[in-house]
Amino acid sequence: MARDCSAPAISLAKLDDMGDAATEESDRCLSLVASTATQDLIFEVLAALRRLERGTYGICEITGKPIEPARLEALPWARYSIEGQRDMETNGLARKTMFPSLSPAVTPDTDEPHDESED
Repeated sequence: MARDCSAPAISLAKLDDMGDAATEESDRCLSLVASTATQDLIFEVLAALRRLERGTYGICEITGKPIEPARLEALPWARYSIEGQRDMETNGLARKTMFPSLSPAVTPDTDEPHDESED
């Protein structure tokens, strides 16, 4: 059965009945959230299958160590070991995308341009 995606669903609630319109909008938002969560889960499962094909399934993408069997039992699509997950949550992705430290263009004492070779 093919779906018709050519036109968005039209609200059946009348403009003068704000309660029905709000309920309908809330239902539509909940459906969108559920759909997005399902898509995310499918993406993670497919990524786990690719890791199986490459022979990297069960290896933490952060630490490079094996993921705990109990964790894989609970979350078969897990990318990170508990240690790697904790590290990622603590440090975020900052360690992968470090920005250079910013130095002032003008030194506060002299109002002259700052020469980094002096440091």
